[in-house]
Amino acid sequence: MKPRVLVACEYSGRVRDEFAARGWDAWSCDFEESDTVGQHYRGDVRDLLKQHWDMLIAFPPCTYLCGSGMHWTTRGLRDPKLTEEALAFVHLLMNSTPPPYSNREPNRCYQHSYLQTHSDNPAISVR
Repeated sequence: MKPRVLVACEYSGRVRDEFAARGWDAWSCDFEESDTVGQHYRGDVRDLLKQHWDMLIAFPPCTYLCGSGMHWTTRGLRDPKLTEEALAFVHLLMNSTPPPYSNREPNRCYQHSYLQTHSDNPAISVR
C-alpha cells in the first residue's frame, strides 16, 4: 500500500505532484481549483482530516500569522480575533494527524502559542 500524504491549502499541485512522482498517494486540498490535473479536493481541509494520512503538509494563509501581519494586530489596527482564529486553524492541523507534520514558514506567533498549550507533551518540539 502506498503511503498517503495530504497537502493542505495548496492549489498549485506542485508539492502534491512531487510526492506522486515518488510513488505516494498524494492529495492536495484548497478552496480553489488546482492549477494542475491530479488528485485534488476542492473544499475545506477539515473534511479530509479524519481519513488516514501518513503525512500532512500545510500551507495555511499567513496573513494573520506572519510577523508582518502581526504588525497591524499589535498596534490595534486589526482585530486580534483574526489571529486567534488563524492560530486555532494551525493548531487543528497540527493535532489532526500523527507526525510528520510540516508547515510553511514556522512563525514564533503560533510556535509560542502551540508550545504553551502543549507544553506537557514531550513529543512536541519547535525549533
